[in-house]
Amino acid sequence: MSEHTTPHDITFSLIVNCIRRNGRKLLMVLSATSVLTLAVMAFIPDYYRSDEIVGYEEVTSTVAHGLHNVGVALGFNLGDVHKNTDAIFPPHYLLLMRSEEFMARLMAVQVLTKEGERKSYFAHVTGHSADTPLPDPFRLTDEERKLFDQTQKRILCAANTRKNLVKVSVMDRDPMVCAVMADSVRACLQQYLMDYRQKKSQAEADYFKELIVQAQTEYDQALGAFTAFAEQHLNLEKGSLLARQEKLQNEMLLKYRTLQALQAQYNHAVAKVEDRTAVFTMVQKAFVPPTPVGPRRGYMVLVLCLLAFIFSLLFFLRRDLIGQLTL
Repeated sequence: MSEHTTPHDITFSLIVNCIRRNGRKLLMVLSATSVLTLAVMAFIPDYYRSDEIVGYEEVTSTVAHGLHNVGVALGFNLGDVHKNTDAIFPPHYLLLMRSEEFMARLMAVQVLTKEGERKSYFAHVTGHSADTPLPDPFRLTDEERKLFDQTQKRILCAANTRKNLVKVSVMDRDPMVCAVMADSVRACLQQYLMDYRQKKSQAEADYFKELIVQAQTEYDQALGAFTAFAEQHLNLEKGSLLARQEKLQNEMLLKYRTLQALQAQYNHAVAKVEDRTAVFTMVQKAFVPPTPVGPRRGYMVLVLCLLAFIFSLLFFLRRDLIGQLTL
């Protein structure tokens, strides 16, 4: 060995010599790997993906905002309450879509296949006829639950909280179904959130109604106490009586302002119950994908050929090294 020769040079030389001696065999291995991979991949059908991107709005609690306004009306500083108080917000959307109740809604969606057949999404993923009955989400069989789990893997949801964007992606072997379901997932998600917010607003309106009843009672009591005291002391002379009357009057006015503020917030909460404004703003509408996104046959052939080349080369190197050691 020359003193300028390094182990790397020796390794490289061994590899080059091995390739030269076994070049034809390596070529046969790569050819066989390519043919077998393409043959196997031919049985895997094409699949498509359709995306829909929407922007979402953040909301604040009517109760927190309303009580904040009541406090301001009474002269108190309660700080900033303009924060998102939804129990369901974008990072939770993926977990929501994995629920069996939400999946049951999606399974009931009517889709149109590229052949022009209209059926439920459940009938489409099961390959059954259009009159296939829908599953009961509260009494799923093991097969239906397994089907739900497999279908959930085709539906992806990603949220960008920095840009307030939500991306819904649906993959399917039918490009028409992809587009329909991407839009339907967004619609079901939006409807779910609208129902949730409406229910929450109704609970907040009921809460303010209870506060109004309590505030009305306290105001009536304060008004009665002030009126009774004023009628009993029509000609006030003593300073202590004047101070007492002024205190009762201030308490009555305080209760009155509280009652007015609560009534205004109750009206606002009732308006939110009746509000059906969409919680999403369309950024990118789902469309029928013109070309499939998978399977990536060329990529798989390249990867498997590379692995076959490496393992074959190691096998030939090992055989050559063993042959040299036996000499």
